[in-house]
Amino acid sequence: MQGKLNINPRKVAGIMLVLVIILELLHLVSMYLQMNFDFGDRVRGEFFRKVVMLFDMNSEQSVPAFYSSTALLFASCIALFIAWLKRSAAQSQVWYWYGISFFLVFMALDESASIHEMFDQPAKTAFNATGYLSYAWIIPYGMLTLVVALIYLRFLLSLPRRTQIMFVSAATVFVTGAIGMESIGGKIFYQELNKTNKPFLIVQSVEEILEKLGVIIAIYAMLDYLARNLLPVDLKVRSPASA
Repeated sequence: MQGKLNINPRKVAGIMLVLVIILELLHLVSMYLQMNFDFGDRVRGEFFRKVVMLFDMNSEQSVPAFYSSTALLFASCIALFIAWLKRSAAQSQVWYWYGISFFLVFMALDESASIHEMFDQPAKTAFNATGYLSYAWIIPYGMLTLVVALIYLRFLLSLPRRTQIMFVSAATVFVTGAIGMESIGGKIFYQELNKTNKPFLIVQSVEEILEKLGVIIAIYAMLDYLARNLLPVDLKVRSPASA
């Protein structure tokens, strides 16, 4: 069996953007209910609270968190597919794409298992972190981000100008959310010691939106790179009889 693979980057990114908008609307409803609704007796109240928390973007065990992990894994698969195509065509930069795929898998695992929180207390102790560095895990993660950026600078400059701009945009948006807004949220939390105050919830919501938008831009960038530079490709699947 033989066929051609064609991809519409705009359609994929558009669908993902609609999902993020829906999740954000559900999150806003969740925030409103948490701040204004009395859940009543212990049994029913706990049940409804858990249902509401399912759509809270600030919760690690929620539908938005599942979406984020899935989106990152999807992005990882795209990078892996690009690496496979380049390796099949004996092109350069294969290992850079494998590296991108690996980092995206790690980010997906971190999203679902909160790996970064393991570094929070050690970093806080080591750097005596306070204020905007109260969530001290951003220090080692920020350093790692800088190192990866330096390693990938040559690779970035070798890409088409269009892809360069989109990759830089994706990284800027994501890091602004994951590290920038997280640092602001940390300062607010340790001043108020309350994760339900409105400024903290707003900052955390903006953080989650920026992270999700950053991933969508990255996915669009990779699919666009695929469509313009590597596709369409012929797909040949051998049946057992002809193998």
